[in-house]
Amino acid sequence: MISARLSTTPLWLAACAAIAITSGWLVSQVTVSDPGIAALIAATAAACLALAVYGFATTRDPLSPLPVLSLILFVLYVARPAYILASGRIGPTRRLDDELLSGPLYAAMQGACGLALLALGCLALGHASYHFVDPVGRGAFRATTARISALDRRRVAGGAALVVLAVTAALELWGYGTLIAEAGGVAAYVESLSARSSVFFGRGYLAQVGLPLKAVALALLAAFLLRPPRGLAWGAVLGGAFVLVMVGDFLTGGRAALLIGTLVPMVLLFHYLRAPLRLRTLAWVVAAALVFFVGARVATRDSTYEEAVGGSVVSQTVAQLKTLPETTLGGRDATPFDSLAMVVRARATGLEWQYGSTYLPILTFPVPRFVWADKPAGGGNTWFTRELYPAYYYQSDGAGTEASLSMLGESYANFGPGGVAIAFFVLGFFLAAVYRRMVAAASAWPVLWWAVTLPYVITLIRGDAFHSVTYWALSSALVWLAYTTLVRRA
Repeated sequence: MISARLSTTPLWLAACAAIAITSGWLVSQVTVSDPGIAALIAATAAACLALAVYGFATTRDPLSPLPVLSLILFVLYVARPAYILASGRIGPTRRLDDELLSGPLYAAMQGACGLALLALGCLALGHASYHFVDPVGRGAFRATTARISALDRRRVAGGAALVVLAVTAALELWGYGTLIAEAGGVAAYVESLSARSSVFFGRGYLAQVGLPLKAVALALLAAFLLRPPRGLAWGAVLGGAFVLVMVGDFLTGGRAALLIGTLVPMVLLFHYLRAPLRLRTLAWVVAAALVFFVGARVATRDSTYEEAVGGSVVSQTVAQLKTLPETTLGGRDATPFDSLAMVVRARATGLEWQYGSTYLPILTFPVPRFVWADKPAGGGNTWFTRELYPAYYYQSDGAGTEASLSMLGESYANFGPGGVAIAFFVLGFFLAAVYRRMVAAASAWPVLWWAVTLPYVITLIRGDAFHSVTYWALSSALVWLAYTTLVRRA
């Protein structure tokens, strides 16, 4: 009986947090004489901490959904607005478009902070609503590996796996080789990545030729973590496949492809299928990711646009690491808060709700542009940039350069505060359900799917649904196909 599994504590905790956070949002809407942005930022920081503590207290898992998302939301909606207040400048696109803070912008930031509080409350309540019905035992994730090893007797079909690895590796080499040859060499291609929207416009399939290899490599990694193969041959083969995957991720020009699309799934698979990672190990992983994050930006963007700085990529990277957080929070990487504030300001001056129109291009995504030349371009990011920053959008030849709108900004632009409440409630409910299934898994597939899903949730929080949902669906299908085809019952 399901009633025997009910646990009211998580629901009461989340309900209290949601009421407190929603009350903060309501206060922010009626406090017009003094925006009190610093107080709202502090309240958002407290809400992120409460959400992380609640998530960890109910699971004892540092990589469960709420602790991970709390960190992302803290960077975007606490650290970034605090940096804006300290610097006095705000803007979601290039530095030339930055604006000095003024009365209307303070009011817009107030509204954005209030919406962030509302989102946090609804995320907690949605998560607790599922957890109330089907709770996760504290520390249950620690037993996942042993249970799957005992119940799932699948093994890798060696010959077939080698053939598929070779074919998908050849596909990736062909795709990026074609782009590099057209650019005139590796150096010219890497330099062109600073305007990758033009490089890949109409040929997005070439930017994704590495996805099949990544899907196969992740499926094999999941199987081998449970039952390591004998000898070093398979380790060398799989290691080489991941090196090629990472090179391909770098050649897309987006750091998220490597950090979130490859590194995070690998970490999650090790955490749940090999042995739980300690906090110290996770701290080292985050530090290494930060170094790569800055270095990749220097190599693909700053070295092109900031030639006056001079020096090698390594020296520029070291210089930027020494000036953190200015080179991260002060750059273009944490600007979804800026975008949300600009939508709030535009709404105050007459911008109409979009009523779901930015989500519709998800349905047309699978159709290649060479088949449908007039296919609608992009989703929320495209709409936001083209509507509010047309000069920035049209700065690239043949394609628009986009700024990140974020899940919060897109749901607000479409349906207002009600859209924010529903979107984040559904997200919390969905994450609790998928995580619960993963923790109780009897085979590696739910863990593998979770390792694919959580990274795309992170990109959804920062970006738009068009990119995140479509690539999540495509990646999930490819990983499922690879796992069911290459990992068979013994």
